[in-house]
Amino acid sequence: MKAKRFIDVTAETRKELMKIFKCSTMNVWRALNFESESDECRRIRVAALKKGGHIMTVALECETVHDEVGDKCMRQYFDNGAILEANKATGRTDIYDRMGVKRHTHEKTYLTDFERLQGIAQSL
Repeated sequence: MKAKRFIDVTAETRKELMKIFKCSTMNVWRALNFESESDECRRIRVAALKKGGHIMTVALECETVHDEVGDKCMRQYFDNGAILEANKATGRTDIYDRMGVKRHTHEKTYLTDFERLQGIAQSL
């Protein structure tokens, strides 16, 4: 699952944006939910942030534990029982299902790989 972003604003601010940009509720929604990259939607987002809006992110929830003393691993525990285990020394990441069976291995893991790997763990 890819993290979802949106700009959180009040109902009054939404109405103001519709009035300022002379557009529909749907166009403001598209802009605030990053569903469109049109020039108007970009301007709506900038105005929403200037009016006190905040960018929010909805992402996978998991418990994360960093072991700096023992095996130098980061482990993420997902609601479905899956475990993502990243070895900080080797760069290797393993994903285990709820039964403890290794289901995926990724060598030379970079920070940019984690969203995809978390999606794999969440889908088990």
